[in-house]
Amino acid sequence: MHKSCEKVISVVLKSAMLMSIAHVFGLYTPKELADYLDIRSQPLYAHLKSLSLYSLQKLMLGFMVKQAAQQLNEVLHKSAPTQSRARISIHGDDSVLERVGKQIRCTYTWYSGRFKQVVTGNALLGLVLTVNDQILPLHLMFVSKQGRANTTKPELLLKMLTELKALFAQEGIDITKFPLTLDSWFASQELRQKLLSLGFEHLIVAGKSSYVFTIEQQKNKARDWKSQLNLNDPQWGVDVPHLRPIAQSPTFRKVVLFFFAKSTTRVFYLIDFSRQPGRSAEIWHVWQQHHKIEQFWRLLKSVFRLKTIQLRGDGLYAGLLSKVIAYLVLTDFVGGDRCQDPLPTKSVRTSFRACLMSEVMIFAMPKIPEGDRYCGHRFDKNNPPVHYDCPECSFIDEEV
Repeated sequence: MHKSCEKVISVVLKSAMLMSIAHVFGLYTPKELADYLDIRSQPLYAHLKSLSLYSLQKLMLGFMVKQAAQQLNEVLHKSAPTQSRARISIHGDDSVLERVGKQIRCTYTWYSGRFKQVVTGNALLGLVLTVNDQILPLHLMFVSKQGRANTTKPELLLKMLTELKALFAQEGIDITKFPLTLDSWFASQELRQKLLSLGFEHLIVAGKSSYVFTIEQQKNKARDWKSQLNLNDPQWGVDVPHLRPIAQSPTFRKVVLFFFAKSTTRVFYLIDFSRQPGRSAEIWHVWQQHHKIEQFWRLLKSVFRLKTIQLRGDGLYAGLLSKVIAYLVLTDFVGGDRCQDPLPTKSVRTSFRACLMSEVMIFAMPKIPEGDRYCGHRFDKNNPPVHYDCPECSFIDEEV
């Protein structure tokens, strides 16, 4: 890689790390951070938007894969019972960020499950890994309705899984042996065949109420089966009323269904698309982790305030990069047992403050005024400032 490219990537990564540390102080945008430190915000914005879209995506993906591979290697080298207790699984889902204008990249109309209607915003498709109750993002991409390819969520999901399979193979990890759970949006025979061809053999997908199934020579829609079937009482391995019938479908052919009741009034069902269908306890064991991706979305939106960064163009991914780094750094710092609220305590924030103030001026320096050889800094031999690599102030470093 050319040295100039390496320098740009280094500056962008430092800026993203700075923004991630700033979350400790409740600073969620470059403008808030600049005001807090009493510096100009324009250099921060310029640094975050200096990389291309391809470079930002590659940088973020490599960062997430490295973190996940490190956690997986700690578990995969242990015994089979230990790996089973780790409950390793991959979960896919999408979330909508509501937007008002259309100046931000990938802003279209999407159906929002939160508002139960079509809204304008960004659709963010994500894959997360759960291991030992930790939630680790693997891949995040904004969905676009324009382009030559990958303009639908199933197409984009296949692209993301293909990239992850290749990257984890470089780390010596085969992710296709881990269970994969998906929302009802991805329940299709075409996607099922493509995922099986890709190597994922354990697939569990939430079913839609409109699907038609034949069980014991009776044909009904899924919404009718929910009220007609008598569920078994909770048993070992499945702590909810459930039933695992074998059904025939005009769309999926022969499949295994799993009905379960989360309350006394609502019944849900899953479709086991696995090459070798699992037992009731196995299906329930895997699906219990699927809510972790919803928890991940909630943390990004409410705790890390993903919506607050509104950089135009490719800056959309730069803002996402800073939020992902903040999530990984803070959740790793406080441990997986506190993933409900990953922000550290006040004493931890105090220790972070020293790190923040010592590093910020390296890459958030005000622009050098013409004729000002000190880069806008006040020089004090007793308390010298930290300077970035600037030929105009190299003499200061020699004096210090």
